[in-house]
Order: sequence, then C-alpha cells, then structure tokens
Amino acid sequence: MALDKPTPAADEDSADEDEESLADDAAVEGEGSIGEATAAEAAEATALAGRFAAHFGDRDEEQIAELKERLGNAAAEASHHKPGLKATSREHGPIQFTAGSVWAPPDRAPVAEKKRVAVYTPPEAAMHPRIAERVGAVMGDEAAAEFFGHLSTYRDVLYPSRSIDDPEGIMRAYTAHAVNHVLKARAQVLRNSKKVKKDSDQEYRDQGFTRPTVLILAPYKSVAHRIVTLIAELAVGDGVDPGAKPVRNRARFESDFGAGEDDPDEAQHPNGGYRAYFDGNCDDCFRVGMNFTRTTMNLYTDFYHSDIIVASPLGLRLIVGSDGEERRDFDFLSSIELLVVDQAESLLMQNWQHTVDVVNHINNTPTNPSVVSDFTRVRQWALEVPSMARFFRQTVVLSAFAAPELNRLSRGGGNYEGCVEFRPQFTGQLEYIPSDLHQAFHRIECTALASSADERFEFFVKKVLPEFTSKERQHVFVYIESYFDFVRLRNHFRREEMSFAQICEYTSTSNVSRARSYLFHGERQFMLYTGRFHYHNRPRLRGIKHVIFYGLPQYAEFYPELLSYVSADDEATVTALYTKYDALCLQRIVGTKRTSAMLKAESSVHVFV
Repeated sequence: MALDKPTPAADEDSADEDEESLADDAAVEGEGSIGEATAAEAAEATALAGRFAAHFGDRDEEQIAELKERLGNAAAEASHHKPGLKATSREHGPIQFTAGSVWAPPDRAPVAEKKRVAVYTPPEAAMHPRIAERVGAVMGDEAAAEFFGHLSTYRDVLYPSRSIDDPEGIMRAYTAHAVNHVLKARAQVLRNSKKVKKDSDQEYRDQGFTRPTVLILAPYKSVAHRIVTLIAELAVGDGVDPGAKPVRNRARFESDFGAGEDDPDEAQHPNGGYRAYFDGNCDDCFRVGMNFTRTTMNLYTDFYHSDIIVASPLGLRLIVGSDGEERRDFDFLSSIELLVVDQAESLLMQNWQHTVDVVNHINNTPTNPSVVSDFTRVRQWALEVPSMARFFRQTVVLSAFAAPELNRLSRGGGNYEGCVEFRPQFTGQLEYIPSDLHQAFHRIECTALASSADERFEFFVKKVLPEFTSKERQHVFVYIESYFDFVRLRNHFRREEMSFAQICEYTSTSNVSRARSYLFHGERQFMLYTGRFHYHNRPRLRGIKHVIFYGLPQYAEFYPELLSYVSADDEATVTALYTKYDALCLQRIVGTKRTSAMLKAESSVHVFV
C-alpha cells in the first residue's frame, strides 16, 4: 500500500520554505531570547532549554560504551524499573518515579537516601519562540500546564487518569510538547547546516536516520481530528491568530476526518459513556503525516518528509506489514523520538496486537539505506548495532485506567532516564449499586500468572457453575472480559449440552436480537456475554436475575451499569471472580483501600450487601 503523499506543488513549496524559514527560527532560539523577560528569567529559560540537548545530544565513544554496558547487563535491565521516588503532583495526585539505568531523582538525591517527596513540581519548560505566545491560550488550565512540565523532562510517562469527559485537557499538553520538540529538533539541524556551509570541517551529529520524530497513535478519526486541530492552533495559529495562513490540504482533512452525515448523532444513544467514546467519525483505519514551515502547516505529506505522524495502529499496521510480505515499509519509524499513545483504553478494545507490532518496528535501523537523510549527521548512539535509539525515545501512554498491557508498553522502550507513573486512588463503584443486591467476590488462589487462566476455569466449573445448574436457576448472565475465555466457556457449555445463548463482538445483529430475547423470556438458562461487545454497543439488557463476572471488567463503569439491569428480585445475586493479578480492575470497582484488604485477608470470599 502506497504511503500518503502531498501534491507535488505543495511538497516543492514546503521544501523551499523549510530551509529558509526554520533556519530563522533556529537563529532566534539560539539567541535564547524570551522577549521582555528579566535576566533571571532568561537565565532560567536558557538552563531549562538544555533539557532537550542533554537528552538527545550525541555521546562520545566512552559515554556510549558506559551506557551500553549498563543497558546490556541483565541485572541492570531487570532493575531498570524498580520503584523509586514517590511524590505527589499538585494537580494529578500520587506519582512514582522508576529509576532508569543512568537516572537520578528530580532533586538529585539518590533513591536509597530519599524515598518520598511531599510535592513534586516539574520544572517550567522552555518554549520555542515560535509558539511561546500561543501555548498559554491553548493550554487552558493548571493541570495541563503541569502535565506539560512532566513531559518536558523527557522521561517516559504513564498516565492512567485520562478523563473521557474532558478529552482535550491532557491532549493540549502533549500536542504542545510534540510541536515544541519538532521545532527545536528542526531548528537545531538547520542551524548546524548553516555552520557546516561556512566551515566544511565542522561535524555535527544532530539527527536520526529519517525526518519523522513524533508518532501519535489514536483509536478513531474523531480523536485524530482533535489532535491535528490543536497542533494547527499551536504551529501556525490556525483559529487563534486572525492573520494565520490556512493549513494546506485542510479541506481534504475535514472531508476524511470530520463527522460525516452517516456518523451517529450523540443524541441517538441513551448511554452517556457510549456517546463520549463514539461521537464523531469512528473509523479506526487512518494515517496522516504533516510538516511545518515558518508560516504554514502541510497535511498529507509523505511520511519521509513529515515531522509528525498521527495514525491508528491498524492504519500503520497495513503499511508495516508482516514477515514474508513483499510490499511493506517501516523505515520511516526508525527515528521516532516521541511516541504518544492516546486513549489507550480504546485500543485495548481493538486488536491490541496491532499496537504491539507497530511499536516493535519503531527505532530499528533502516533496511533501505537510501531513505537515510545524511549518514554523517546521524547520532552515534543511533548507529550502534543494534540501534540504541529506543533508549532515548520518550513514550507517553494515556488511558482512562491502568492495565498490564499498558504498563508493559510504557516500560518496554527502556528510556534511560526512567519513567514517571501517575497512581490514581479510587473510591470504587459500590456506592452506585442498590443496597439490597447481594454481591459476593471470590478470590481465586493462583500459583502463577501463566496458570491463572486454567485455575480460574477450574474454579468456575467446579465451584461456581454447580451452584446454578443444581438449583436450576434461570436468567443467569455471565460477563466474560476476555474473548479467549469466552471461547473456552462456550466450548465447555456445548460439550456439557447446557442451555445457553451467546453474544460476542462477532455475533451478527440478528443473532444478538435472538439471544437477548432468549435471556428476557428465560428460554435459555445462561447468557455468555463479552466485554468488548458491551464496549462497542452498550445495549440495555432485560431479564437478568443472576450475574456472574467470570472476569472483572476493565471499564469499572460496566459493573454498576450491568447490575442496573438486574430485575428487582429478592433472590437476585452477583458473583464476581478475581485473582491477585486482577488488582488493577478490582480497585476501580471496590476502591483502593478495600482492594488491599481483600487481597491480604484470610477469607477468600467477601460479601457486599
């Protein structure tokens, strides 16, 4: 599949303006001027601006050898993400730093000497002069401004508190960080290019193999539309500055990514959570590249001439391809310095393997040498075999909740400066449940994570299922979070010739209607139902008398939502199964404090009425 390309005229114009205009920006940045600021403020801004150079600057052979030894050592790799300094963010609550291979805590005290800081405020980041005046208007509030400060340290960030009700809050911070990073990186390259022209003996290693340095992954076109709109506001003042030049190919972008006539109106679905996720264009296959000149922003640029790429995992997966395919390309991902995964909870409800595959192709040495901009300018640590670029990449994962997959993603890059993880505290969802509903949480004792699926299945078949089959209870609703668990239970029910209906993400509309009718009229004893179907449809279910949570829902709001459909009946029951590996889900349902007590208690059954 061919990469998206700009029109020849737009590409030619942008190339000409690039060299001329961004070089002017580079000169301004090099002067360290921040307008009418005091000398003290100017000195502080100049010092903070060094964070970019300190993180991405080239290393000499001795420094690379030392870093390679640390990163290559198995013991150092194992301790790379040991919990370090704990602190509290003024706007975002508890946070925890994990130590990188050559990292020191924010206050530069060794982790072993100081375990906790009352309040940690990230340093104020230096802005590229081109966007300095616009950032305040775009950022919006103190929470976004503080988060921007965390991003500007270039540590990895795991933020599992993204609010779906305020999608642009954190988005404003990371788009500002992305634009700021691109402008500084391009200004540095162009400034050094001018120096080389004056003195050909000068050597500067200040870039990667290819031009794209920022990759933003998002689940739907509606999310990408907000991202690109914010980037345009920052980069060229689109919609902010009256005299701003129009974004090139904006009409095409609005046609492709805007809400079309066929998109569902948010008022058509009664569930507010559904509307929050699916309002607008919900196409999950897209990709668009963009680059900047002094006064304009170009959309739909060829990836190799782009500064920022915004795409869905599926959209990139079709280009990245897989082993054995002839037409595949991923070299444009070789020099990504900032990876942002936004609304990651939605990506979990798609094919998560697409995200994993795309990330695995980032920061690899190009397979085609002809795509490399200039080998003499490539940073030495990127030229190492294998490339060390991933240890310099900043990975930012934003989600409505924490999940093991997201933890692995945020820690998998191995940023040598470590990671800051936000640790939200939860009160739970039990207060939203009717007080007369009997809820029993059963802890399944597991010996290892690898065997937990088998042990959960054995517990369900031997301990839970007989309670419902022997008493011939009807209208039993079984919620299953994992599709693989769903297939396993479905096959068991078939072998035992049990009376059941089923609904999953692959069930046809007619069969869904039929299964819901079976549940309502009691024509089948059990209903097997997956979490992914509920996420994408949010139907109102009737006829439920007993609920079994074979696995706890990752979306905590599903718990009270599904229980609200239980018929008013004195015999109604709720049975929830969990293991110690479900702690992240459990705390969002019963609360952080209760979770700790339930996991440590001698009794394996806890009842809430």
